[in-house]
Amino acid sequence: MGAKKRSLLVMGALATSAAPAAAQKAAKPLAVATPESQGFDPVRLAKLDAALSQAVADQQVGGMLTLLARNGKIISFKAYGDAAPGRPMSRDTIFRIFSMTK
Repeated sequence: MGAKKRSLLVMGALATSAAPAAAQKAAKPLAVATPESQGFDPVRLAKLDAALSQAVADQQVGGMLTLLARNGKIISFKAYGDAAPGRPMSRDTIFRIFSMTK
């Protein structure tokens, strides 16, 4: 294989590996919308919020994040409870996910 072909292969590999990073930078954040503008009833969403808060208060779950979106617009994005003892859950909490069935 000639030097020109090798350099083209290397350049192609570099361009391919850089594509996902470039796509992430180009991603635009979702717009935020009011519940009413997307067909949601704010009273019912308040009941859902109260039920989720109560689940944390009753220690059914330690904490949770919820995101409600429609038509590419965020309606609600909330954090409940704790990520760990003494560390409140936040919208950017990182979760370690693993298989518990092995």
